[in-house]
Amino acid sequence: MTRRSKTQKNRDKKRKNDLVGIAIISLVVITVIIVFIVQSSIVSGKNSIDEVTNCPDKIKEDIVFIIDLTDTLNRTQDVIVRETIKSKVFNSNSQTRFNFYLLTENIDDFQVYLTICNPGDGSDANEFISNKRRLTQRWEEGFKTHIDDIMNLLSTTPEAKYSPVVESIKIASVERFFNSDAERKKLILISDLLQHSSGFTNYKNDYSPESAVTNSYLIQNRPYLRNVEVEVLYIYRPNASTLQTNKHALFWQNIIGKSDGYLKEMQVVR
Repeated sequence: MTRRSKTQKNRDKKRKNDLVGIAIISLVVITVIIVFIVQSSIVSGKNSIDEVTNCPDKIKEDIVFIIDLTDTLNRTQDVIVRETIKSKVFNSNSQTRFNFYLLTENIDDFQVYLTICNPGDGSDANEFISNKRRLTQRWEEGFKTHIDDIMNLLSTTPEAKYSPVVESIKIASVERFFNSDAERKKLILISDLLQHSSGFTNYKNDYSPESAVTNSYLIQNRPYLRNVEVEVLYIYRPNASTLQTNKHALFWQNIIGKSDGYLKEMQVVR
């Protein structure tokens, strides 16, 4: 083999190596660009998140819990209520906003106790673009802890003299549903529904299911439940069995219906 042919062979080998190097560098650059574009599209596609509530700007579902704390729960009722709340809240997605109201005897103090969204615990996060440990910490400290605080209030509630259920539903529904642009709206009532205030009471037998339509005080305090799905955990009171009758249930069906709401379920909790 001549000296010239060896030189040509070396040149060809060097040219080939250069081409391979250029191809590798080009592939790396293209990969980096693709990753950047994907991450940018993910970030730009997300709503901005409120640091206090964990809620995005746009939500798909607005859920209001009204938890009646004017009387205590027995042991089994406490378990059912806790598990129901946990099932609804912990299995939700980040675009579901929960608004918790705690009903006490003083309607003047009635206001939203907690507004929060489930940020996710990071279990299904992509390891390449997410910090799972940080997501889990945010879920524990910024979400689960607040729900646990509400759970702890269930068993530490003294009995109250009044129970303004109707008034509380009106306030919560107007505050949370009237201007909500969520696709789905839901009200979850956890109560014995024994309305008792200076304006109207279920503790006397001089009312009827039609009172929801004819009573001026109830008309004045009619909730805003247009396009709202309603679920009721109807807390049974053994000492009020003569009050929690079919008439009482029909009365509340009329309250919800005349407020343009849809009663999906009324589950008796004994």
